Amino acid sequence: MQFAIRKDLAKLNRGDNDSTLAESELPPRMNDAVDTVTQKVYGGSKNSDNSKTAMALRNDLDKMLGKRDNWETPCLRELVNLCIV
Repeated sequence: MQFAIRKDLAKLNRGDNDSTLAESELPPRMNDAVDTVTQKVYGGSKNSDNSKTAMALRNDLDKMLGKRDNWETPCLRELVNLCIV
């Protein structure tokens, strides 16, 4: 019974284009941000200065996604998922 209820609620949360409400709240440049995080966190050289890389990543994300104070929960979840995988 619980699964049927959840399935119905999931249908209610979908919009006209079959995307979930959370997906529709992602910033327009979220794909660019994901690529940047992946490249800088997992694709960097071992000889690079981590403090400079972290600062550059922070600045790049601010430019792509806007001020961090305005990031919505779905955006934060996507970023966290990249880092804890």
